Amino acid sequence: MKTPIAAHPLALLVGLLASACSPSTTSDPLPPDPDACSSAGMQQSCLCGSALSGTQVCGANLRYGSCTCPAGKRVFVTSTSYSGNLMTQAGTADGLAGGDKLCQQAAQAAVLGGTWKAWLSAPGMDAKNRIADVGPWYLLNGTTRVFHNAAGLTTTPLAPINMTEQKVLVPALTLVWTGTDNGGVTAMNGNCTGWTMTGGSMILYSVVGDANSTSGWTSSFAVGMPKCTDSRRLYCFEQ
Repeated sequence: MKTPIAAHPLALLVGLLASACSPSTTSDPLPPDPDACSSAGMQQSCLCGSALSGTQVCGANLRYGSCTCPAGKRVFVTSTSYSGNLMTQAGTADGLAGGDKLCQQAAQAAVLGGTWKAWLSAPGMDAKNRIADVGPWYLLNGTTRVFHNAAGLTTTPLAPINMTEQKVLVPALTLVWTGTDNGGVTAMNGNCTGWTMTGGSMILYSVVGDANSTSGWTSSFAVGMPKCTDSRRLYCFEQ
């Protein structure tokens, strides 16, 4: 009786590799084609590069077409609060430029891209004249329209500007520096000396808005007149 000859190690290795590379005998289904659709004309939402929501329509070939994105810009309320001396905090030449820079920094930190301006008034400059007519503006959820156009800035928003650059809703009684009365004009009751002073030994005040209000979004007296030493947020509009 002959003793079986042991397989050569190289032969065993080749056999193992062949087994590992052989086609699977399982019949797991493939995942559905994300571009396929079941009925021509049906629609689904899609995300645009600006973080707004667009629409895709199912074609006759039962595949979704490209994303159709609405024209529009974004608006948010900052997650960070600042004292009324925006100039010093931003390191700029004046208070309005300081607010703009702080908005830009907030957007950059959230990787939003775009160019941003703060909704602020100062002596000789109304907030309504600082924001270009490039709307409509949406919250960062991409679906909630806040203003149709720049003319709307002189009225009331369609929805509160209560979402931050981090897409987080703010709590009740979140106050925002504006220095702006209804109508988008400079408030006579204060703007922290053009957003350049907190007051020191002299008490300074500014008009604020309520981020969870539409009627009082830019001028709310529900909590009185905040001191410029207080910390409040900013509204930031994409340009």
